[in-house]
Amino acid sequence: EQTWQTLFGDAVEPIEAAPGDPTGVRATVSIQGAWQGRVIVDYSPGAAEAIACSLLEAKPGEIDAEAIRDAAGEMANILAGNLKSMVPQP
Repeated sequence: EQTWQTLFGDAVEPIEAAPGDPTGVRATVSIQGAWQGRVIVDYSPGAAEAIACSLLEAKPGEIDAEAIRDAAGEMANILAGNLKSMVPQP
């Protein structure tokens, strides 16, 4: 939540979403090391575009689907990195 607010200035509001929504964007990051895990983030199409616009300093409609997927992956990577730093290391 802190990472999200730092990057975007908005509070995180969890919602119930249909798993594997075919219209959305899914980003997956595997974490290896002292422990192993996977961070999976599902974005609605609008949320994925909003994140991409924020990260790329663009306006809605100015970026293509590939840039939106890349930005969603980068955001998942940032979240996974923050998660990994909070988990105790052996």
